[in-house]
Amino acid sequence: MRANSRERLLSTLNLEEPDMVPVTPFVWAEFTCGFMNVPFWKAEEHPYSWNYQIEVFKRFKVDGKCIIDMPGVLFSKSKVVERGRDYFITESVVRTPEGKLSARWRRSRTAATWLLNPLIKDESELGRLEHFLSETVENWRPYIKILEAARNKLGNRGIIGPIYLSPLAWAGYTARGMINLLKDLYRNPRLVEKLVRLGYEYHTKICTEVGMESGADFINPAWLAGIGPKHFDRYEVPYLKREVERARKAGLKSILHIDGACHHVLESAAGIGSGGIETLEPPTLANGNVEIDDAKTRIGDRMCLMGNVDAVNTLLRGTPTDVENAVLDRIQKAAYGGGYVLMSSENLCTHTPVENLMAFVRTGRKYGKYPSTPS
Repeated sequence: MRANSRERLLSTLNLEEPDMVPVTPFVWAEFTCGFMNVPFWKAEEHPYSWNYQIEVFKRFKVDGKCIIDMPGVLFSKSKVVERGRDYFITESVVRTPEGKLSARWRRSRTAATWLLNPLIKDESELGRLEHFLSETVENWRPYIKILEAARNKLGNRGIIGPIYLSPLAWAGYTARGMINLLKDLYRNPRLVEKLVRLGYEYHTKICTEVGMESGADFINPAWLAGIGPKHFDRYEVPYLKREVERARKAGLKSILHIDGACHHVLESAAGIGSGGIETLEPPTLANGNVEIDDAKTRIGDRMCLMGNVDAVNTLLRGTPTDVENAVLDRIQKAAYGGGYVLMSSENLCTHTPVENLMAFVRTGRKYGKYPSTPS
């Protein structure tokens, strides 16, 4: 019996063999801004982001994994402080009893929004950070309605859930900045511990609750790329285990997201109890190191593997024949026995050729039928 896209993806996350391997290119703002001819800042916003994702799912007839991106921090007001030809910079300022905090973002027509400054410069500002976070908890409530609306529009074309930063990723991308955090891991672990606690209480935990209350299909915590097993086990695993278990009890799947190298933490990731892991970037990418057959051998009986088709060198720069060969290779190496989703290794790039995406879908549908066998 032919399954619909939602059934197919949920079955695969259970490590089962549905009617065929799900074909799920990672569609987000990068591709939609080019495909829909809209500025990047609009492609990132709600409700546009999920509307555009669903439109791509429909046009290419894929099994959609629709994500609602949860911001690392919520300011109620911002103002434009600088404008360029294709970008603008906004600033948000909040005053607390212990002093003020400010943040600036660069919003571009052609690139993702980026936080230009960390929220705190040192440990002395932790108090004002916690006060600010505690005052914005209720600002998350509208995201429940956003997810509900997107769920209704998506229907059975796929699955939907919030994607958000793990506690350590939040500390790096939002609170301290990546360079500062990497130094803190070795020079000031006490500060890291405090930031991770704040990231958990006022971001990760709340985002999971948004997923549970909205009727989402999954949660999608994104952890910090490039850290070793020691720091991963200390700062990520305990909190992620807790959230995966909370989601499981509420009937939600969990998909762990990591950008970049993760070969060295695959077993630790599997120990968290999550149903899936993405995007398993291959060694052909500068920051990738996952061979899909190795990942299948090591954790394929515990986690659904999602990804590994090179989004840059194959889908963006390659030919349709290159795409066909890559898709067939991943299906042969990872789909046997179930538990594999054919996905790009990270977001589809802005100018990914339509003919390459069509080759990705066509080849996945043609060869992704069970039973598959390892090559």
